[in-house]
Amino acid sequence: MKKLLLACMLISGFNFYAQKSVKLDMKYKENTVYEQVLTQTDSVAMTYGGSKDMLEYLESSGVENPTIQKNISTSNYTIQIGKKESGKMPMSIKVHLGKDMTASGLIPEELVVYGTVEEGKTPTFESIDAPDMEPLLKNTFLSTMQTMQKQLFIPNREVKVGESFTQNMPLEIPMGAGQHLKMDNDITYKLVKIENGKAYFDVLYDVEMQMDSTEGIADGSGSGTGTFVYDIKNNFPVEVTSNITLSMQMKQDMFTIEVVNNSISRQQVTIK
Repeated sequence: MKKLLLACMLISGFNFYAQKSVKLDMKYKENTVYEQVLTQTDSVAMTYGGSKDMLEYLESSGVENPTIQKNISTSNYTIQIGKKESGKMPMSIKVHLGKDMTASGLIPEELVVYGTVEEGKTPTFESIDAPDMEPLLKNTFLSTMQTMQKQLFIPNREVKVGESFTQNMPLEIPMGAGQHLKMDNDITYKLVKIENGKAYFDVLYDVEMQMDSTEGIADGSGSGTGTFVYDIKNNFPVEVTSNITLSMQMKQDMFTIEVVNNSISRQQVTIK
């Protein structure tokens, strides 16, 4: 009986210890399907500033000041990982975009992105199957997809409950005609609990951004909060949420535009 009690205590102690930390080792696995649903709500307020004559002209042209817009979209991504060959796995992503994202007609509702991925690394996207999509938009879309993948992948590390770490993510997205959107994003993760095979993180976002365009230079910054849920067995995040508010000001010759954008998103992943 004493030996049985001792064994139970040792097992209990081991389980208690195991729940105090998690080793992050994020990776795509061969011959696996990842079904991803992204829901996003964007609320944008644009406030115009300038001379009295300019503001009166905007008003007479039917431009509301501030101009407020709200968009809600849902996008679906089916990520298929094939068999590993020579250290790499083929990857395809079937994308079905929400109507709000395709209303302009410039981006089709359905398209396919192709690339490769090495275990433990972020994917490399090589091409996109969307015949009616302009080359510039294809490049921008591929860059955006690459950015989304980078945000999912955290460098390998072991984290204890209550411990925090920060990942810096400088990003640059081409906007055409030599124009770029540059962002510097500090993301801080804090492990709050480990439960039922999943590690739960609270997340803080701190963003600086700049965009050079023919219409002027825009500088901005923002911050926000979110959550990150990591499936330990599958080595992959199964839910990522964020609530980020960005403020940006664009200076033009005759007026200025101040933009405040609040973006709320939830990304859920089912692994098959």
